[in-house]
Amino acid sequence: RYADYWRRDANGIQLPYLGGIEFKPIPDSALRLAGLEAGDLDVVMLYSPTEVKKLRESTQYKVVEYGDGEEDVITLNTQKPPFDKLVARQAMAYATDSAAWRNDVNGGVPRPAVGPFAPGQLGGGDQTGYPAHDPAKAKELVKQYEAETGQPFAFSYIATGGPLDQAEAQLLQKQWEAAGMQVQIEFKEQQALITQVVTGQYQAADW
Repeated sequence: RYADYWRRDANGIQLPYLGGIEFKPIPDSALRLAGLEAGDLDVVMLYSPTEVKKLRESTQYKVVEYGDGEEDVITLNTQKPPFDKLVARQAMAYATDSAAWRNDVNGGVPRPAVGPFAPGQLGGGDQTGYPAHDPAKAKELVKQYEAETGQPFAFSYIATGGPLDQAEAQLLQKQWEAAGMQVQIEFKEQQALITQVVTGQYQAADW
């Protein structure tokens, strides 16, 4: 606050209208929304689908949405088995049902992206040629990988440990194991996950 700030609004009222801003880190998005509803918070940022859908249906709040931001992706380490093999990466793509991830876990809130940039972003589009979900093709490629390498199609998947991240990881594990893969999930704090990925100490990760 600066008591001698000079500017006034069109009606001659001294600006700014508030004396300060207090930022409160609240990791749980449900608690953030509860704080808004209780009048304890004035502005919140939310991305959890449960809270986003609730606010979309509400007429009580002013909601501003930005849908052209970052993408959720599964990053693969192409320098380590099994994803150093093209056939393994292809198997992963065919085995992953992103529509189920968006709808069953995220309530249909996220928009689909089939490349590094989502439709609507500069460079984005929906005609990238990315493989569509095909469980039968995934099983075929898993068998091909195992025949070519003599090794099981096994890997560790790391993700952060929030409730939504856990639900997503469990859904993906079920999809991948249905194709014949062996999947171990490891939950990490975000800082540890980032460190592992940028230093190459991982096989597959939520990113």
